[in-house]
Amino acid sequence: MAAKKQQAMDERIYTIPLRREFIKVPRVKKANRAVKAVKTYISKHMKAEHVIISQELNEKIWERGIHKPPAKIKVKAVMESEGVAKVGLPEEKSASEREKGKAKKMKERAARKAEQEEKVKQEAEKQAAEAEKESAEKKETAETKPQAEEKEQAKPQEKQPEKPREDSGQKKEKS
Repeated sequence: MAAKKQQAMDERIYTIPLRREFIKVPRVKKANRAVKAVKTYISKHMKAEHVIISQELNEKIWERGIHKPPAKIKVKAVMESEGVAKVGLPEEKSASEREKGKAKKMKERAARKAEQEEKVKQEAEKQAAEAEKESAEKKETAETKPQAEEKEQAKPQEKQPEKPREDSGQKKEKS
């Protein structure tokens, strides 16, 4: 039971109100104050001595510049070890999840590449078979063509009498 409570205490999601904090400072220090507010909020609520902010969360705070950080932000806080808390965006994946995702992507890429290679191989075989068929047909036609020519030469060629040409429909002018 204690292990379940400890696991439940290890990871939490908070919505941190930042507007209250950065109203107190000049506008050129608002984003810096927002980062400090995240650290103090997490250290109070998670009872952590050190707070580590992820790069993605930092970029989210600084996204609109130093003058206009977000008024509130949703974060996921994880107790790494005694007194150390890591804070990031809730959508972020942990390092092990990222590695699993990378491995899965690599497997998918390898499978797709193998499929493409198989398709290319099948097409090459198909083209080779078609080329063989065509060459065989050419050989057959080449062998039968001389025989057909010999038969034609053997037959006496009969000339058909030419028919006189008829008028092509033009009227002849009388002179």
